[in-house]
Amino acid sequence: MTRPHGQDKARARANRSIVNQILMEHWDPIGLGEDCPADEYIGYANRVYVMMMHEEASVADVSDFLHEIATDYIGLPRTPRRFSADAARLIFSHKADFMAGDE
Repeated sequence: MTRPHGQDKARARANRSIVNQILMEHWDPIGLGEDCPADEYIGYANRVYVMMMHEEASVADVSDFLHEIATDYIGLPRTPRRFSADAARLIFSHKADFMAGDE
């Protein structure tokens, strides 16, 4: 089913917001916790969403990306890999719901 362009954009924006929330609550390599600004990880959330939905990335690909951001870009080399892996798995647990809106 084809939707008007505005509905697709609104749905993608809502889906990206879910990814962002997961990054804030379950990844958060900076350790801001409840003090994490809503837009702290939005750029990473957008990239992860595109990787998952449009580039056929795997859970491992997203996990590696998040781990690289935490250790290399943010500069926290002791960040446990499991934080990125757990967040990636949780994000992918929503993929079917994200795709259901595209039917």
